[in-house]
Amino acid sequence: MANELTLWGSGTARTMRAHWMLLDLGLEYEFHAIGSRIGETRSAEFMRLNPRHKIPVLRHGANDLVRLERDRVGYRPAGAAPTE
Repeated sequence: MANELTLWGSGTARTMRAHWMLLDLGLEYEFHAIGSRIGETRSAEFMRLNPRHKIPVLRHGANDLVRLERDRVGYRPAGAAPTE
């Protein structure tokens, strides 16, 4: 089964906050390392996710909700709760 959550980013503090949030919630997610400084955020695939070509980007695949860098990505996905 594919992960419903996908995070795109690099080693920036903004991306690390998104990692920490997902880990703290005990959620499984797929991570795509992407280099904004080498132009990877300007690919056609990434530009469909975020036309502003900023990272991080978090996508919830079940409903195609995309949270962008400007939204501060640090949100709790609907129905998400820490696993015990």
